[in-house]
Amino acid sequence: MSSKNSKKKLFLSILVVVIVILAIGISWTTFRLHRSESTTSKEACLHSISVAIYNGTGVWRSGIDALELYLKSRGINFTLVNATSIRNGILKNYNVLIMPGGWAYDYWLALGPEGNAMIKNFVKNGGGYLGICAGAYYAARAIMWEAGIYHYSLGIADLVAIGPKKGYPWPAEVVLRINSTKEGMRLGLNKTYAAVYIGGPEFGYLSGNITVLAVYGDDGKPAIVLARYGKGRVALSGVHLEVRESTWQVLDVLLNYLAGCKK
Repeated sequence: MSSKNSKKKLFLSILVVVIVILAIGISWTTFRLHRSESTTSKEACLHSISVAIYNGTGVWRSGIDALELYLKSRGINFTLVNATSIRNGILKNYNVLIMPGGWAYDYWLALGPEGNAMIKNFVKNGGGYLGICAGAYYAARAIMWEAGIYHYSLGIADLVAIGPKKGYPWPAEVVLRINSTKEGMRLGLNKTYAAVYIGGPEFGYLSGNITVLAVYGDDGKPAIVLARYGKGRVALSGVHLEVRESTWQVLDVLLNYLAGCKK
């Protein structure tokens, strides 16, 4: 009798182990399928968007070249646009406008009141705006540069763009660490990155509709933020995410957000 009980217990133990292993296997397979479907969905969303890159007076050409390489690597359709084409209404053909590094005051002068109004209306009506360095200054409510306050900006993000960072005077080019916030990691950012900095802003005087995705590693000041303007979405970066392939993944996250691929 004891022998039969022992065999029965052994059989039941083996059965439980098999059931647990099968359950774990099914759960892991389901997780992988869900993750794969989610990734594929995001990639498909990115491949379906059209991006306009501003290439007018004052842009940093190396930044444009790097953006082109990035977008080509992702299979994203893009076109270079200038102040004249923006004033003529070309943005209606695109989902996202990228304003790259360069000099915000030159953008302001070249685009003029009509071009600036076109960009604001584009975002207000549901377009996405990605501002990098000068493009980030250009989106702010106001610009604080070397203690001077300037208002040659669009005002589509309710914050002040402040630069250059203390200890890194223009035009010094350095690599700085940026650390993702909990919200940044929730959207898919890694914990930390080494990013190129060339006089870009940190963001201050933030209103309630600003979300901080990453901060500068040296002082904890906001380095990458999201905002809403009307029906549109705005993403601003004080660092040059386009320059190094190791930070292209951040651009993936930002474009996913701007295109509505990620809520």
